[in-house]
Amino acid sequence: MNNDKDNATLYAELKAERFMTDQISLLHEAEDLADGINFMLKSIGEFTGADRAYIFETSENHTSTNTYE
Repeated sequence: MNNDKDNATLYAELKAERFMTDQISLLHEAEDLADGINFMLKSIGEFTGADRAYIFETSENHTSTNTYE
């Protein structure tokens, strides 16, 4: 019985790793970085079931800006 749980866990980890590898490849191949990042965030949100995904950038004066959504 524990073997089934271990297999399910390994399958979920493999699926997540493949997903992230695919996202990195798509971002690398994107002609426009901003479009690639926005597409990647949309895909991550869909994969995880999130309503939104963000990237915040922190400036040298320690303020944060919502750069991508």
